[in-house]
Amino acid sequence: FKQKTAYEIKECDWSSDVCSSDLLTANNAQLSSQMAAYDSTIASFKTIIDNQKTEIASLTEQINALQAENTTLKAEKATLTAEKTQLTAEKDQLTTEKNTVYYVIGTEDELFKKGIIQKQGGMLGLGKTAVPAASLKESDFTAIDRTKVSEIAFPKADKAYKIVSRQDVAALATQPDKASRIKGGLKISDAVKFWAPSKFLILMEQ
Repeated sequence: FKQKTAYEIKECDWSSDVCSSDLLTANNAQLSSQMAAYDSTIASFKTIIDNQKTEIASLTEQINALQAENTTLKAEKATLTAEKTQLTAEKDQLTTEKNTVYYVIGTEDELFKKGIIQKQGGMLGLGKTAVPAASLKESDFTAIDRTKVSEIAFPKADKAYKIVSRQDVAALATQPDKASRIKGGLKISDAVKFWAPSKFLILMEQ
């Protein structure tokens, strides 16, 4: 093998080397362009990912805030429900107390001995009138609901009874006689009006 000298190199040999160099340069330029495009795409993706991370963080913060608000609302609802339950119970209790009335039936002697009535007026022990005692105990009476009970039966059907207490007899279905006596039981036509003056009804056997 004999190496060619510079003078022996033909024109085609020089042109071949030049063409190869140009091709490499062109390939490098194309690769550089592609790499630059890839880098740009990657940078764009990174930007998108960063933006999405920021958005996710913001949404997570909003969700946490909504969850906290929801927890607060649940607590407030529970408190309001408890308060409503308590108020309803208090209202029911007040309604029950308002509608609870009391009655007692007995002879003059029985009522007097229990301290339910006292005698006033008269002269020398005569002509005294039975009136309700100044202080009455609920335990001496029978409790009823005025909205549910409109009739009170008398223990003795053949006996007449007189209302000693201050109820409004105009609210009775049957009015007392001239001596203020009632027979056959007590029938109330207007409970509110009848019980308005007093929640204690005292019926004395005549």
